Amino acid sequence: MEEKLLKQYLNKPNTRKKFSKFLTKIMIVIIIVLCSLIYTSLSDNNLNKFKKYVFEDTFNFAKFKKAYQNIKGINPTDALVVSKNVELTSYEKYLDGMVFNVDSNYPVKTLTQGIVIFIGPKDSFGNTVIIQGSNGYDIWYSSLENINVKMYDYVKENTILGEVQNKLYMLITKDGKFYSYEEYQNQI
Repeated sequence: MEEKLLKQYLNKPNTRKKFSKFLTKIMIVIIIVLCSLIYTSLSDNNLNKFKKYVFEDTFNFAKFKKAYQNIKGINPTDALVVSKNVELTSYEKYLDGMVFNVDSNYPVKTLTQGIVIFIGPKDSFGNTVIIQGSNGYDIWYSSLENINVKMYDYVKENTILGEVQNKLYMLITKDGKFYSYEEYQNQI
């Protein structure tokens, strides 16, 4: 009886495609994990390189955006759209970034789509969320409270990350260069 139900379930056209995609994703993950294990077990030098790359360096998800977008079913042209109706207008320079004066309980929204690559305290900035945008820019949103995202979440443009009280610290960087808010808007 169970075998008959399983065959009926797998013979549905949509279900078969979904199941096939799911198995493909699982197989890719298994292959990556096995290759990583084999590579790291060959020598201590490989293990140290792997640890440094994975745990110490910033992994650039933007390099893999096309593959990620295909897996998630995201239109690649959408990834370059950035909100033009951002409410942030006046700011002052602060360290390598900017500080915006905002209202109390100001909801902080993302400027672009991307992946959350850091959540936690940063020196001189407070609680910080770093989004690695699909356009290659890393944007730091700092002094946040009530953070609504988790590590490695994929966020869309205008996703609310959390709130700030009176001041929002923001830092925009790409390939080691820091950008002002206007430079960023002109680059995209």
